[in-house]
Amino acid sequence: MYYKFSGLILFLLLVSLTFAADLINPQLSPAQQKEFDSLAQSFHIAACDSLPLAASLGRTPPCRMAVHMAPFAKWLVGKGKTLDECKKDCGARSECMTSTRRFKIDLSDAPVAGDKRAPVSITMYISAMCPLCKFLAAEIYREVTEGALKGKARLTAKPFTSGAGDRAILAADHYKKFWEYIIALDSIKMRPDEPILLKVADSLGMPKAFKNLLADASIRQRLEAFRKEGELNEVTVTPTFFINGKRYRSFKDPRWVVDAALYEYEVMNQAAHLTGH
Repeated sequence: MYYKFSGLILFLLLVSLTFAADLINPQLSPAQQKEFDSLAQSFHIAACDSLPLAASLGRTPPCRMAVHMAPFAKWLVGKGKTLDECKKDCGARSECMTSTRRFKIDLSDAPVAGDKRAPVSITMYISAMCPLCKFLAAEIYREVTEGALKGKARLTAKPFTSGAGDRAILAADHYKKFWEYIIALDSIKMRPDEPILLKVADSLGMPKAFKNLLADASIRQRLEAFRKEGELNEVTVTPTFFINGKRYRSFKDPRWVVDAALYEYEVMNQAAHLTGH
């Protein structure tokens, strides 16, 4: 039983390592490599029996959190972060990824991208006026439909404001083009006013009735429900992410959101293996 279990964990960790290597592999200068080595010796990971990162990686099999933390730590060093800043960011990431606190999110009335049966659920609270929201939604959409998260995670997005852009997103959902509309908005590098929102709808083949939906009471009611839920979940800014109901509080970069979702997927696989499900 132990060898079978270890083999599964090692396989999952190697998958993570492959993804992480493909994802980010900065070439560090000698000074940066020295800082990374210092970080690996001095940053202790609670989820790895509080061992330092280097020792956690040296275990057989290596500690799962360490496998995910190592490329992140290397990325931080490559960005020019100080040792103390790296420790702080690594600590915050480790804490959010292993948190046991869950928030209640209703997924029954939110558009889903990816395999609806995927075990990991990524939820975003977004705003059409937020460039980062559109970029992240578009990138993670690609990951769950054809990238590293295909079959592993599904994505939902909930507009968080009552502005025209968020109403337009839900109007597009009325025509089953929610994600297409967000991706099209992401390609527009200016603040989308109503004429732009209508042009995007027209480019996607939506009828002229789209304009009337921007003032539709049902659209406003859905937005109000999304916002109330978000506020109950302590959302104050967009984008805000939840992964299987856990608040994601690390770097809002697609590579690291994807990595956190992969970590959750591996943890769920381990739990399923232990229970025989």
